[in-house]
Amino acid sequence: MEFIHKKQYAIPIILVFGFCMFYKPVICFLILGSFLKLIGIKSWAIIKGIKNNGIECVGKILFYEADKEGYKTPIIEFKVKNGQQIKKKPYYYASTNLSKIKSYKDKINEPVTVLYNKNNHLNFDGRKVKRSY
Repeated sequence: MEFIHKKQYAIPIILVFGFCMFYKPVICFLILGSFLKLIGIKSWAIIKGIKNNGIECVGKILFYEADKEGYKTPIIEFKVKNGQQIKKKPYYYASTNLSKIKSYKDKINEPVTVLYNKNNHLNFDGRKVKRSY
C-alpha cells in the first residue's frame, strides 16, 4: 500500500481526475476503477505472500476493538523470531454482524495461531486466528 501514500503519485492523479470530471466524466470512472483494482491486487498479493511464505507463531488476544459501526476486531500480541513484541490488529480480519452484539470476553487471553510476514512483521494474517462462534 506504499503507492497510496506517496504524494508524488497522488497529486497528478487528483489533477487529472479533476480535469476529466469537467472534460470527459467517463474517464473519471476509468481512473477510479483502475485505482480500486490496484488496491485490490496489492492487498491480494500481501495476503497471498503471507499465506505462502509466512512464519507461524502463537500469540494471544489482548482485547477486541470496535470500529464506528460496531464490528469488533481483535488486537493480538505475539513475539516474532528476533524477539520483537507486536501488538496490532491483523492485516485482514472478517467480522460478522454477530460481532456487533457479542462481547468476546471469553476470548480474551486465548492463545491463537498467527501467520506473519517474515519481511514486515506488522503484516500478519487474521484468517489463521483460531475462532469459535
